[in-house]
Amino acid sequence: MKKGFNLSRLFNNNHFLQVLSLLIAIAAWLGVSIIIADNTSQSFEGIPVDIEMAMRGSTPESMHLTIIDAPQTTINVRVEGPRSKIGLLNPETDFQVTPVLTGVTEPGEQSVPIEVTLKDPTERDIVIKGYTSSIRVNFDRVTSKTLELQPEVSSVIAADGFKIDDSTVTVSPKTISLSGPQTELDQIRSCAVVYEGDPDTAVEDNQIQEGVLVFYDDKGNALSEVQLPHVTYPQQSYIVTIPVLMLKEVPVELSYMNSNGLDTSKLFAFIDYDTITVAGPKSVVEKREKISLDPIDVSKLDGRTFHLPVELNAGELNVDNITSVIVSFDQEDWDRTTLTIPADHIFPINTPAGYEVKVTSGSIQEVKLCGNAEDIELLSANDLIARVDLTDIDESTLRVRASIWVTGNKFAWAVGEYYVYIEASQVD
Repeated sequence: MKKGFNLSRLFNNNHFLQVLSLLIAIAAWLGVSIIIADNTSQSFEGIPVDIEMAMRGSTPESMHLTIIDAPQTTINVRVEGPRSKIGLLNPETDFQVTPVLTGVTEPGEQSVPIEVTLKDPTERDIVIKGYTSSIRVNFDRVTSKTLELQPEVSSVIAADGFKIDDSTVTVSPKTISLSGPQTELDQIRSCAVVYEGDPDTAVEDNQIQEGVLVFYDDKGNALSEVQLPHVTYPQQSYIVTIPVLMLKEVPVELSYMNSNGLDTSKLFAFIDYDTITVAGPKSVVEKREKISLDPIDVSKLDGRTFHLPVELNAGELNVDNITSVIVSFDQEDWDRTTLTIPADHIFPINTPAGYEVKVTSGSIQEVKLCGNAEDIELLSANDLIARVDLTDIDESTLRVRASIWVTGNKFAWAVGEYYVYIEASQVD
């Protein structure tokens, strides 16, 4: 009779147990090998660091600091764990990268520590083994300043007979508003709008040109864009207006008042500046033939010198900066005398209609006269007349100035002011 299968007898068989033990050992080894073979390490590059987000409510923000420049905005991370899990990691979404900003309290470039974790707090199989520990970040306070723009046109050449006066060169706009890091703005002391003309072309007409902004430090050195990388300002045209002025040497001309018939061409006057150089728009200056001084009052011509102001039209410049001239006279042949004008040599003129005027003064005494010595020696009271202009009188007028005339072709004149008394009344 055939014997049945007996499991207990099988396990009591030493040979079977040896074979079974070997098979179990092989299976266990294979299991462990599979588990170990499934673990791996991998490096991830370019994981973003959101430092702008980290600034919100941070220590540097409370110190009014702003990120000016962060040249490194990604880091590298190395992890270990099951190959199947690591292969599913997304470097942009599965890592929590945290910049530690608590130590940032002053402006400047600083090393900011980095902390990295997995965003999934339940993940235990993946281990972060290493990462970029810090990044360089430049912090500063953003501020602003306004500067007056200065024109710089020294390279523009005026043609012969023309001039560029730096004081009349203008810039539009007149100011510029800058914004940027305080450390960069502190370097800027001034700003110019520079226009460099054609060095081979001399100009005769006004120039209206777009210039280039140039920033200078406190020593007058130009600052490059590399030194001011974060400074901003309005991107617009900055216009330089350069008036080109015509130059002309103009004679100074004397004139006289209260000459009362005197031939003033016989007066030998000396002027310390008989010509003055004038500059201005060509359309104005080319018409300028002379500079007329205030008239000299002959009644004050008693040997004194006269200081007469030099006045030009608006838009003209006094290149020589001569604001007044001194006028004197050749008195070598002059002499002086004193005479009395009799009453019958006093003549009212220009009596208004409807008025009757009576000169109540007698003679005009102590009339001082000056002139050519030979004529003064021959001069008598009969050579003098007094004209009294009544044009502006009314019944309240009591005294009127008299102008003294010397007759007989004698080169002489009265010095001083003389008056006569009158009575004026209206008539029907």
